[in-house]
Order: sequence, then structure tokens, then C-alpha cells
Amino acid sequence: MDIKTKLRIGNGVIPSLTVALAIVISISINTLVDTAGWVQHTHQVIGNAKNLEKLLVDMETGERGFLIAGKDEFLEPYIQGRAKFKIVMIETQQLVDDNPAQVMRLEDIEAQVHLWTNNAAIPEIAMREKMNKNLATINDVSALIESGTGKDILDGIRGKFAEFIRTEQSLLATRQGDAAKTADQAIFVIAVGSAFSVIFALAITVFFTRLITTREAILIREGELKTQSARVIDLMQGASNMQLMCDAVICELAHLTQSGHGVIYIKKEDEGRSSSLHYQGGFAINEREYTEQTTQLGEGLIGQCAIDQETLFITQVPDNYVQIKSSLGEAEAKSLLVVPILFEKRLMGVIELASLYEFSENSRELLRRVTDYIGITINMLNNLERIKAMPLLQRDSFE
Repeated sequence: MDIKTKLRIGNGVIPSLTVALAIVISISINTLVDTAGWVQHTHQVIGNAKNLEKLLVDMETGERGFLIAGKDEFLEPYIQGRAKFKIVMIETQQLVDDNPAQVMRLEDIEAQVHLWTNNAAIPEIAMREKMNKNLATINDVSALIESGTGKDILDGIRGKFAEFIRTEQSLLATRQGDAAKTADQAIFVIAVGSAFSVIFALAITVFFTRLITTREAILIREGELKTQSARVIDLMQGASNMQLMCDAVICELAHLTQSGHGVIYIKKEDEGRSSSLHYQGGFAINEREYTEQTTQLGEGLIGQCAIDQETLFITQVPDNYVQIKSSLGEAEAKSLLVVPILFEKRLMGVIELASLYEFSENSRELLRRVTDYIGITINMLNNLERIKAMPLLQRDSFE
């Protein structure tokens, strides 16, 4: 074999290895992207399912509020919830149309919601409207509620939602495992290909390594944010006490963002219908200094955040603004994050976090993601408190 033939073979092997490596890497990346897409898809399905549950709670809360108060404005959550429920249900059914079992579960849930609406909600609302016209009595309304029809149906719906979400979470675990396995395979292919390639093959390898590493970093960051968001949101599931919920949420947020100080303020209407911010929960603070403290809208950083409804991220904290204390001593905060809590563009409260370090982009993104859910929960608890504040005799007749 002469030198020319060897050169031709050598020159042919290098491009062949490069092309083969490029093909294999391309397949691995496409598989990784496809798998990541399914992971995102599953997160969206789970989010939709939880949103459907929340809308169902809104419908039930609105209906119960109307039965107690007899005022049409209490029906707004019920009416809006029904409309949004239909939209989200259609979207969710389209997302899982590749999974017949999940489609059937959604259809079953939808049928049960219709059953609750027709057999419980509508008759109870109609009876309360008759009572408003003096065509029925409180005993008639109570009799419908005490029959337990609505409660039994809603309990069944919650069980079906739990089964639906468990199935999606199982799929999520499988798909996340596939994503990790695909990433490992892609890295292995790059390492092996680099060993048999020269300058051109090495350049291709470096390019794809960086591309895959970037994609993995994005996936890991997104996965961490979703896991952290889920931890905070889970603390609000089934919440019935504002103080306990706020304490749990601010403590979890402080741990996740490496904060040494954290406070949640809730907007309340004072005498004269003016609004101010009241302390509701804290982390690593002296509660006696905060319990009776109120902040007017527009007063200080907290009040300004409430007025502007914009997040304040401050790295030059005013002297003596916040002292972070431990058993070993105390130090001034170096970074401050003040975030408004909104519900349908209405101020519900403000979160203040302080740290000895600068808050990372991940920490700020986490706050952006969870404040909507916190606002929803605060609004729900406010509604429950308003219902509980009604005359005792009127509430007892519905229990």
C-alpha cells in the first residue's frame, strides 16, 4: 500500500469519523430535546390539573358564600370559575390526547363536575334565590346542604384529581430519568469520538459539548426552580389559617433563597376603609417588634413596593435597615428583596427578604413564580375569614 493510498485512507477516515460523530451527537441532542419537551409537557399537565382543582374550590367557595350571604357578588367566583374551568379542561384534554387513560379520567372529572353543578350547586342557589324572595325558608336551604349530595360528589372529584396527578407524576419521573440517561449517553459519545478525531473532529466535539452542557444547565435550573416552587405551593395546599400559612411560606422561602430575615405583610382595611400592611409571618425576627406593626401604603420600601406593585431588588441596603442576628452575633444585610403579592392585579400583601449575600437570579425567579399562588391563597383565606365573620346564628344554620 503506497503512501498516497494511506493518505487517502487517513484523510477519508477522519472526515468519516467526524461525520459519524456528528450524526450520533445530533441524534442524542434531538432525543434529549424531545425528552425535555415531554418533561415540560408533563409539568404543564400537572399545573393545569392543580389549576382545575383551584377553580373548583373557587366555584364551591362562591356558591357557599352566596348561600350564606344571599348577595349576588358572592357568586362571582362561582360564575368565573365555571367559565375558566371549561377552558382549562379543554386545554388539558388536548395536552393528554396521546394518553387515552388520562383522557378518560378527565372526562370522568368533567362529568362529575357537571353532576355537582346540576344536582347540588344549581338547586342550592335556586333555593337561596327563592329564600331572598320569601318563597322559601332557611330550613329549605339547609335541607339541601345537609343532604350531602354536593359534598359527596366533590370528595369524589378530589380523589379523581389526585389519581390523575399521581399518574402524571409517575410519567414525569420516568421522563426525567430518560432525560438524564440521554444526557449521559451524549457525553459518552462526545468523549469516545474525541479520542478518534483530530483537529476538525475535536472542534465538532467541543461545539456539541458546549451545546449539550448549556441545554443540561437550562434543564437542571428549570427542574430546580420547579421543585422549589412545588415545595412552596405544597405548603399552601389545604391552608385554613392565614398565620400558619404565612409562617410556613416565609420560612421555606428564606431557606430556599439563603435569607437571614423574612417577613410577610398582608394588606388589610383599617377603620375608615383606609388600607395598610400588617405583619402576618416572619423568619428569624423578633416577633414582638413586628406583631403590632403596621405600614401605610407608600411608607418606606415596603409601602412603596405596595403602591408601585413592582419588585424592589436592592444591593446597597441603607445602614441599620435590617440586622441579621444569630447566637454568634449580628450583621447588616447586604441585599434586600421586596416583592408584591397580587391577585388579579389587586394587592394582597408584600414579602420582604434580606440576606448577607446578593440574591441570585434563581432566587428572584423563584419569588416571581410563587407570588401568584400566594396571592390566590391569601385571597381564598380572606374570603373564608369574611364568611366566618358573619353572624354566628346564620353560619350555624349551614353547618
